[in-house]
Amino acid sequence: MTAAADQQTARIGVRDLITLGVFTALYVVAAFIPGMLGFVPILLVAMPFLIAVLTGIPFMLFATRVHTFGLVSLMGVFVGLVMFLIGEGWPSLVLSVVFGVIADLIMRAGGYRSWPATLAGFGVFTAWSMATMLPIWVARDSFLANQRAKMGDDYVDRLAELTPSWAFWAVLASMVVGVLIGGALGRATLRKHFVRAGIA
Repeated sequence: MTAAADQQTARIGVRDLITLGVFTALYVVAAFIPGMLGFVPILLVAMPFLIAVLTGIPFMLFATRVHTFGLVSLMGVFVGLVMFLIGEGWPSLVLSVVFGVIADLIMRAGGYRSWPATLAGFGVFTAWSMATMLPIWVARDSFLANQRAKMGDDYVDRLAELTPSWAFWAVLASMVVGVLIGGALGRATLRKHFVRAGIA
């Protein structure tokens, strides 16, 4: 069995769990910042893009410390739980778990040493952020009515203007751009860590 295979099948240890806790906390803080700006309609629409950019550095630094399958999946579980508990709704929890596992599988396929696989894993992991936007399109009337009661007519009217049916794909595309930017920032900022971890 190769060293890469050993790393992928090794058990998660105490040190791994400590690393997971630290970087999950950093990731959640970075992801929470755009959420505080949601009172501005255009920034609410830009949330997946902003989350992708701001979480690039903590996720990429975490990636340099991942050698075992399950850590990225567990991060997805914990991120989803936090988002659910602060009121983001069950879609955030479900998508965080699902995309966390898929991201873990992608990164494992690259032996946790491939930059393309790491970036792709980051992109898939970040897709949970679309859950915050889904009610705008899948339950539009009830969502806008609820927001109107909370935020007022001007806010909802502007949000409705910014989110026609086709805007879902524009928001998704903006998230992909954010992933590329966030991933590049993370890699550039943490180049020494990437070299040490052997991520090419």
